[in-house]
Amino acid sequence: MKIRIGDIAAVRQGLSRSGRSAGARPGDARVLLVSGNNIRDDQIDVTGLETILIHESEFTAKHLLRPYDVVVTGKSTAVKAAYVPPSTGRAVANSTLIVVSPHDADMGLYLWWFLTSREGRRA
Repeated sequence: MKIRIGDIAAVRQGLSRSGRSAGARPGDARVLLVSGNNIRDDQIDVTGLETILIHESEFTAKHLLRPYDVVVTGKSTAVKAAYVPPSTGRAVANSTLIVVSPHDADMGLYLWWFLTSREGRRA
């Protein structure tokens, strides 16, 4: 049985920080920035995360990562995926990443497992 990812999770692009986007406006909300370079061995290397300041708004709040979200490279030749551990803190994914937010947090680890599997990478 096949299940569409959109049936079990919301899928969105990471926060854009260029042009006229809300993420491009400077602000005083301090958040960590996750990029594809921070994904190593299917995990987020939290020691290398950059801290950025963004304008806090309803739009930027929607981009905050939640524990057990899964981030996947979207604009890369190498497919990488990692789940967001609860210890990450306030963070956003950059615009090169796709964020998969499961409707049920318990599905986060399953989605990560699938997306890092041989079959999931092919799909």
